Amino acid sequence: MVVGIMAILAVCIKTVFMAGLTSWNKAMTKAEIYQNIRVASDQISRDLASAIAIIGVPTFKGTDPGSGPDSLSFITMSEDTIYEISYTMDGEVLKRAYDEDADCDFTTTDEEHKLASRIGDLKFQYWHSGTTAWDPGLGAVPAEDNWTDDWTAAGGARDDLPWAVRVTMKDSVEGREFRTVIYLPNSK
Repeated sequence: MVVGIMAILAVCIKTVFMAGLTSWNKAMTKAEIYQNIRVASDQISRDLASAIAIIGVPTFKGTDPGSGPDSLSFITMSEDTIYEISYTMDGEVLKRAYDEDADCDFTTTDEEHKLASRIGDLKFQYWHSGTTAWDPGLGAVPAEDNWTDDWTAAGGARDDLPWAVRVTMKDSVEGREFRTVIYLPNSK
């Protein structure tokens, strides 16, 4: 009788422990994904804040392939060095590449590294000049209908910058979307 009660108690304790462990693992996975997306958003924001345009030189290229993740390449300046920065997806991995030889071809890189993993989709949208909407907490914000999915010219990159870039990342586990809007201070 005592052995039977102890066996039932052991099964109950194991069940509660396993449920707690499963919950813990799910929470840790979510936290890791959210942290990856936060770090990636921060890096993209810092890079875009120093993007520059050189009139007559193709310095900014945002492409939307129609299906699948977008890519973004641009010229940025840090102290005395001009870089080419590119963001692309490789499966569920967001990659950041840079090239210190800013020849504006966006095809060669000095270094490429993994910025975030478990990213299900990546979308860049670009705000061009036009009307704004009014938000009581933020003031003038880009009007929803002024966002475009593509910032390219015939033949490739453009020589001007959008006023803002909206970055949307979707996690690959739950499909939850994370969005941030980055204003480019060097745009005209």
